[in-house]
Amino acid sequence: MRGGDNMKRQLMFLMVAVVFTLCSCNKTDDPVAERRNAIRKERDAVYVAACGPMSIKPAYREGIELAQNVINQQGGVLGKRLEITYYDDGASPSKGQSIAYSVSNDKRVSAVVGHLESGVSIATSLIYQYYGVLMLSPVSTSERLTKDGLSLIFRNIPSDAFFGRMMTDYCRSHGWNRIVVLEEESQYGKSLANSVEQSGNKNGMTVLDRISYAKDDKDEEIRQIIATWKKEFSFDCIILAGTLPKASSVLSLIHQELPNMPVFGGDALDMPDLIEQGGALANQTYVVSVYDGESDYPAFRRFHDSYVSAYGKEPDKNSLQGYDAVMLLAGAMQKAGSAEPEKVAAALRAVQDWDGPAGPYSMTERGDITGKDLVVRMVKDGKFVKISP
Repeated sequence: MRGGDNMKRQLMFLMVAVVFTLCSCNKTDDPVAERRNAIRKERDAVYVAACGPMSIKPAYREGIELAQNVINQQGGVLGKRLEITYYDDGASPSKGQSIAYSVSNDKRVSAVVGHLESGVSIATSLIYQYYGVLMLSPVSTSERLTKDGLSLIFRNIPSDAFFGRMMTDYCRSHGWNRIVVLEEESQYGKSLANSVEQSGNKNGMTVLDRISYAKDDKDEEIRQIIATWKKEFSFDCIILAGTLPKASSVLSLIHQELPNMPVFGGDALDMPDLIEQGGALANQTYVVSVYDGESDYPAFRRFHDSYVSAYGKEPDKNSLQGYDAVMLLAGAMQKAGSAEPEKVAAALRAVQDWDGPAGPYSMTERGDITGKDLVVRMVKDGKFVKISP
C-alpha cells in the first residue's frame, strides 16, 4: 500500500461515520451499543448475513447453506437457530456498500459472512465496523483488508503475501527465475502482483516486466502485450494475477501464442469455470489454492461427502470457504457464550488450531489466519490435479 492510502482510508471512515450519523433514519449516538442491546434481547435466533456474487458463484451459497443445516440439525448456536439472510452483491463495490447499509440497519444481525472480491470487502469493511457488525470474508486475499487492524474485520483465507510467496517458491524450484506479470486492474490483481514481485525479488528472481489489463480490454490488446514480451524478453513463466471470466480468455490467448509456456495464477483461477471456459487451452495452467480436492484430511472428507450428498456434484474452493466461515463463526459464538460482535471478535482472535476442512489454522490479532496449508494445482487433461506439496 502506498504511504498515503492508510490516511485516505481513515479519512473515508470518518466521513462515513459523520454522514451516516447525520443522515440515518435510525439516528443513534452509539450504533454499536444499539446492536448489542438488540442481540441480547433476541431469544429465538442468531442472525447472520451472507454476502457475495451469489448468482455468479452459486457454490459459495451452497457451502454456507450446508453449514447452516449442519449447525441447526445439531441444535443451533447458543441454543438458538442460526438464521442466514442472503444478499447478491454482483461483485460490485457500490452494490456491496448499499447492501452493507441494509444489513447494518437490521440491529439483530451479529455478523456478515462475505464479501468475496477484495475490492468489495474493502469498500464495505468500514461500514460494518462503524455499525458494529462483525465481518468474516471467506475469499478476499488483499493485504489492505486487515492492514488497518479494524477490530471487527476478519478473513478465513491467507492473504496474498502467502499466495505470492508460494507461487515464487514453486517457480524458483523449477528454474523459472525470469518471469513477467500480467495483472488485472482490480484490488485483487494489484495485491497479488505486488506480493509476487516482492517475494520474487527476495528469492533472487527477475521480474522482467509487469503490465496491467482491464476487464473490458479487447483480445487484440492482450495479443499486443504477448507479442511485445516475445520480441523483447526471454522469460520462463507468466504470472497471471486476474479473475474469471476475463482471465480465462486472457489465458487462452497466452496459450495460443506461447503453447509451451507455463502460466501461474492465484486462487481466483482455481474454479471449474476456468476449465469450462478455457477448454484445452486451460491445460498447463498452475494455480495456488487452499482447496485440495484429493485431500484425505478427515474434516475435508466430512465436508466433501456432505456436499456431494446434498448437491450431487463436487464442491469447489468457494463452497469450502463459505462452509468453513460459517462453522468458524458459530464456533466462536459458542466459545464466547454470546452473539455480540465484540465478544465474538475476541473469541476469533483466540482461535488456535481450528479444525477446518482445508486443514488446521489459527487466527492472528489483526484478523488474519496463519498455519493454513496451500497447494499447487495444475490443469491437466481437463481437470485440476494436485502437484505440490
